[in-house]
Amino acid sequence: MSASGFIGALKSTGYDKKINPSALQWMFHLESRRVKALLRWMCQNLSEDNVVTASEREDFEKIPEGKVLDDSELEEAFGLMESEAQDSIDSLGQDLKRLDSEIADEKSRLDSL
Repeated sequence: MSASGFIGALKSTGYDKKINPSALQWMFHLESRRVKALLRWMCQNLSEDNVVTASEREDFEKIPEGKVLDDSELEEAFGLMESEAQDSIDSLGQDLKRLDSEIADEKSRLDSL
């Protein structure tokens, strides 16, 4: 983990400004575990996948005010999704048991022929 690695991570996001690594090296000498953890995470995880494109930002800005979900609304929506997913999993489990039973019945029928 170094200033050069941090700059490389920034460049991987599309950041194209020139930065002298020695201007950032001080951050990597801080004693704070939180800062070190953040810098480590950034060096390991920053990429173009973490960047909102201009088109995505424009699309977001087109969403009418009041239509963007806040924290509690997102939690509720995720809860509903989890509930629906669990219902689907349960239903698939029942289907699988039924199919296993049908296969066993067919094997028995074939064995008796």
